[in-house]
Order: sequence, then C-alpha cells, then structure tokens
Amino acid sequence: MDGVIFLALASDLSALRVSLRPLASRYASTDGTRSAAIAVATGVLFASAVKAHGPTIEITHAEMKPALLNLFVGTTVHFNNQEWMPGGHTVVDTTGKIESPPLEKVDEGWHYTFDEVGAFELFVKQHPMAKVRVNVVSKKD
Repeated sequence: MDGVIFLALASDLSALRVSLRPLASRYASTDGTRSAAIAVATGVLFASAVKAHGPTIEITHAEMKPALLNLFVGTTVHFNNQEWMPGGHTVVDTTGKIESPPLEKVDEGWHYTFDEVGAFELFVKQHPMAKVRVNVVSKKD
C-alpha cells in the first residue's frame, strides 16, 4: 500500500485515523518541500473530517427521507433540499423550537444538532405531510 492515504471516519468522529507513513518516507526530501506538502494535505484531511456530519435527511415536496431516525444526543443531522421551491422549504418541529432557514435551491442544506433527549416531530412548513420523527437517546458510557 505504498503511497496510499488511508482515512477511516466513524459517524461520531471518534475513530479518525490517517496513515501517511508510506508517503512521508517515499517523498521525504532534504529541503522539506515535500514534507510541507504532506503536512498541508494532512491539515486538509483533518479539517474536512471536522466538518463532517451525521445522517442526512432528504427534503422533497412530498416527504422527508428517512421518515424515522434514532440518534444519540449530540448528533448533528444534515437536512438536504432535493427540489427547487420558490421561497424555500422550511424545516420546523411541532413545538416551535426548531426552525431552519428557507432552503430554496436543490442541494441547499442546513445542519441541526440534537442536544436533548426526546422524540422530535419535524416537518416541512410548506408541505406538512412531509415529516420525520427523530428519537434521541443518551449515550451509554
């Protein structure tokens, strides 16, 4: 596996491993330019990993998929708009505590972190039949 970068990323980011040893030894140089390039690449990989999110809910006029999510508290969910909507699709919950900005364009997204244990009923404000149930439980130690 000489020259291969291996990246393993768990959904909760607890198991991130990057192996650059084959690259570092193969491309080591006396002036440090290749080592610096590898260091920059490592930074980019770690920065990308930090921006990663948990599950994605797809939003259309008719539905939100998946319709049911079971999560641990602290999980960030990405909501991805799949259909153009004048004025945008707005994700809300039945209590009025959660509200996204309008998502108008295809592939426009919004992230929400579920910091409380409980059951959440979310729906698209403009299409109330498009809904999802999110069950959030505490993490086991």
